[in-house]
Amino acid sequence: MTEESSRPKRKGENPVTEPLNRPGIVHKFDLIAAPRRWAVQGRMRTVRLILLVLAVVTIAIVAYAQYLAWRPDTSAEATLAALNQARFEQTFATATPLPTVPTATQAPPPTVTPTAKPTNTLVPVPTGRPRTRPTVAVPVASPTQLAAPALIAPGDGVTALDRMVFEWAWNGPPLQEYQAFDLRIWSAQEEQSGSPRRGVVPPTRQSSVEVSLSAVPAIVDYGPGEYFWTVVIVELQAGGSPRVAGTWGESRRLIYR
Repeated sequence: MTEESSRPKRKGENPVTEPLNRPGIVHKFDLIAAPRRWAVQGRMRTVRLILLVLAVVTIAIVAYAQYLAWRPDTSAEATLAALNQARFEQTFATATPLPTVPTATQAPPPTVTPTAKPTNTLVPVPTGRPRTRPTVAVPVASPTQLAAPALIAPGDGVTALDRMVFEWAWNGPPLQEYQAFDLRIWSAQEEQSGSPRRGVVPPTRQSSVEVSLSAVPAIVDYGPGEYFWTVVIVELQAGGSPRVAGTWGESRRLIYR
């Protein structure tokens, strides 16, 4: 025998109790908690029903709003059509009838009298090649045929500087508002070929003008050499070149180096 089994039991020690009756305790707890659980489940059902109703109402509202947004507005078209019809009827009701135009009677075409055709006459053609001579293209003068101004300076045959003052005198009647003096300078080559005498500066009513010879169109084209200059009366034309209104007078030589 062991020591523990041989030891006598003390007085006051509780014997080992039997395990608790678990099924009975669970049943009692269910009886106590069942009403509360049923109440919670009822509330959850109510909440779910409310949410379902709200979802259905929201979907219906959105669908109705989409229908209103996409529905064609026929009231404005009907109003516009009625207004156009009223204006159309009012216009034709107050319109003045157009007068009747009588039909014109066509006159018979005039009688055409045939005319005899002229007889072609043969003109003898000269044999050989004709000799061509250069012609000087002088502008057409005005019917008044104003005299040419008298040249004063520079003298004939002078050697030109880069800048020179050209002077002339006018002894004729006073010029009109549309008339002026025009200084012309041209080269010896243009003199031989009959080219037009080109102007140097804009026409002026003064009796002298200072010119930079290096900018003269003829000198720019032909360079150093022999040139001629004169002064003629011209008439100013709106939007066009000046037209010669006087006769061509004296011209002087000018040597440009």
